[in-house]
Amino acid sequence: MITSLGTLRTNFDVAFEANDSGQAVAAAINGSTPNNLVATIYDPASGWTTGATLDTDGAALSGRPAIDIDADGNAMAVWEQPTGVTDVYWSRYEAGAGWSGAQMLNTDTTYDAGDPSVTMDDAGNAIAVWLQRVAPAATPVIMARVYTRGVGWGTALRINGAEDLGTAHPPLVKLTPDGQTGMAIWGQTDGVRYNMWAARYLAGSGWQTAGKMESDDTEGGGSEIDLSVSNDGKFLGLMGMSTGTMFSITNTWGNLFTPGSGWGTAQKLETDDSGSSYPLWGGGTFADDGTAHAFWNQNYGPGNTYRLMWTRNSGSGWQTARQVGEDLTTGAIPYSDAAVDRFGNVVVVFISATGIASSRFNPMALLTGAWSDQETVATTGVPGLPKVSIINDCGDAMATWSSGTTPYVGFYR
Repeated sequence: MITSLGTLRTNFDVAFEANDSGQAVAAAINGSTPNNLVATIYDPASGWTTGATLDTDGAALSGRPAIDIDADGNAMAVWEQPTGVTDVYWSRYEAGAGWSGAQMLNTDTTYDAGDPSVTMDDAGNAIAVWLQRVAPAATPVIMARVYTRGVGWGTALRINGAEDLGTAHPPLVKLTPDGQTGMAIWGQTDGVRYNMWAARYLAGSGWQTAGKMESDDTEGGGSEIDLSVSNDGKFLGLMGMSTGTMFSITNTWGNLFTPGSGWGTAQKLETDDSGSSYPLWGGGTFADDGTAHAFWNQNYGPGNTYRLMWTRNSGSGWQTARQVGEDLTTGAIPYSDAAVDRFGNVVVVFISATGIASSRFNPMALLTGAWSDQETVATTGVPGLPKVSIINDCGDAMATWSSGTTPYVGFYR
């Protein structure tokens, strides 16, 4: 149990990230009144620090926290907080010094700002993106700011072009470990369907012109997306795309960005139209050799029955999708998160019928690799979104989840 976070407002109010040295940061919306954002840092030698309240406005009802941690254990947190309109705030944790005071990230306070995402490189630089409503019609657009360690935040910039006139949806952002390339993705309507967009950030050059990640006008992109980055600068974008209109059967699609080549052709990762499928938050990850792994939840059959599905791409195309774990017939969705160690072994944690479960992929087993049987991690009440990270060269993993309004942590060794 992560006692320093206190009682959660809901079982979906936890954010968690860890680095390869086993240091971690967790943040959660506290269930007390007011609903403040509380953060804690984990060090393998000393455990979790005392929880620090990041938003000190006593009237705040904060929400949607996002966090990241660098190679030295410094962290960045962003969240939305109502101050008349809703704004985005940030705080930075400096190892050995603690958390900075909360400050507003958005500079346009005419309309609401929210749904932030943040990413850090190994040196402690960061990029944050968020959804900003702008005049004259409070249309949502995508904004971004770049943080340089030792300097601070740069100017807030709109990164979806003026020609992108449809309503934008919450973005995600990732930064390569060396800080040279950042990528933001989001969904945006054109009045008929959602399209999936991306914008690239280059250190020293700034943001490049945004473009579509997919060009299939027979399928409309959805608002559920995922983004992951490899150590060698590849990006994997996952997106839910519906068959023709915005609210029909949804399939999971993927696209890979390769340095020097750009985005490839978006591909449908599954063809099961008996029910919709959606890429899970945290549904993509990379091995050190550049192999991309993708996960999604698949609704099928009678009632609300779901399966956790997986495929991988080692450079010669996506393999046939396979099920991981057991059918989930309780009506719950098998939200998951996955991480890969330096040997290519994958550990995935996900919601099961009894709480939180895991499975491990061994790439050396058989010709196509093999998943282990589903293993119970914790028997819980109503589970929240699980998160997992590899924390050392031995392949040990650290996972967080919630049971009802109580946050937990577990180690896989």
